[in-house]
Amino acid sequence: MKIVMKLKTRELFKNGVLGIVWIIVGATKFFEMNIYLKLILALILFTASILVFIPYFVKSEKEDEMSKLNQNKAKSIICDLLTLGIMICSLVAFYKDGWMVDLKLVLPFIMGSVLLSNYLLFIFYERVGN
Repeated sequence: MKIVMKLKTRELFKNGVLGIVWIIVGATKFFEMNIYLKLILALILFTASILVFIPYFVKSEKEDEMSKLNQNKAKSIICDLLTLGIMICSLVAFYKDGWMVDLKLVLPFIMGSVLLSNYLLFIFYERVGN
């Protein structure tokens, strides 16, 4: 019996799981952690990173034109939202005469939200259609 992975499951492994893990990593940056918790967190992140490669080794459903279009729509909206966010941050920084941001705190949230919203938008467009 051969396992055939559905497109939604494949997107869950590629974007959804890793997005959730990155958001959790960002949330843990606000807490003081000992070496054991850091090791556990690194192990979870490593495991989630390996899960990203599962769709490449397991046979999945063939992508049709509609699923490719839905993936492109989701990526397009994410790109537009990122561009808008960068523009707003640049305007705020321009009027404040500088803005100091700790990238170690911000980047896991950005990475996780981009991956997770890409997955959620793909699922939304697969359900709704055109």
